[in-house]
Amino acid sequence: MASPKKHLVSVYVQNVPGVSIRLAMVFARRGYNIESFVGSETERPDFSRINIVATGDSKVLQLIIDQLNRLVNVIEAREIEAEDTISRELALFKVTVDPQTRSEVVLIARAAGCEIIEIKSGYMSIQCVGPSQTVDAAVRIFADLGIREIMRTGKVFLSR
Repeated sequence: MASPKKHLVSVYVQNVPGVSIRLAMVFARRGYNIESFVGSETERPDFSRINIVATGDSKVLQLIIDQLNRLVNVIEAREIEAEDTISRELALFKVTVDPQTRSEVVLIARAAGCEIIEIKSGYMSIQCVGPSQTVDAAVRIFADLGIREIMRTGKVFLSR
């Protein structure tokens, strides 16, 4: 049996209620774990593009894509190879600071390519945008300083 691997799936759909849940259910029925599910309107407001990152068997993924393509509101579902994409992720997080660590956090944020969004008493809100590896690295760096809260968008990607 093939080992599970991470897959990028791009689904172009009609922008109507209920489409997202139907897509997610196809993955759930096949035992796939969705790691990231990001959707938005396209250049045409009647359509949306949904990017899904999921882990599982490659043969099962092909069955999932075939099933997605049979859904009424799906225009096209396809797997995209990671090397054939331009991808970004956004993370917003609050890092605990005090007067002694504030300047250190500012320097680390700049060095990590992050932007400080807000400075409050006791914490800073930081934004990091980039490939998932860049966001992962920033999260690891700031985890040592004390992340209070974090929210990530999930992977947004376009094929080249």
